[in-house]
Amino acid sequence: MTTLAGSADMAVFYFDTEGTFSPSRLEQLASHYCDSEASVISTLDRIIQFQPNSALSLYQVLVQIEEKIIVDNVKLIVIDSLAAVIRRDFDSETLSERTSILSKISSLLKFYSDKFQCRWSS
Repeated sequence: MTTLAGSADMAVFYFDTEGTFSPSRLEQLASHYCDSEASVISTLDRIIQFQPNSALSLYQVLVQIEEKIIVDNVKLIVIDSLAAVIRRDFDSETLSERTSILSKISSLLKFYSDKFQCRWSS
């Protein structure tokens, strides 16, 4: 949050796979790090939220965001939570499918990290 509050030219992608994103809590955190209401609003405006409802939809969105990473100068991708969406979508009988989608997601995140110096967390 400190980096985002201090840099008006970067953005964050936040993937909320569990539907637990709390805008009011995020506003509280931003208020702690920002020195004015305008700065809080500017910081919150640069957090771009996605709500994929499955591992496949998460992957599909990740495939499509390369241009948006460039345009919005995204420097952090947060997936909350990759483990939860994988557990929800796959059971022990679909191990190969689970491994495949995890590999694809990981490869994309690594690509974005290497090409755009965009960190990620899940």
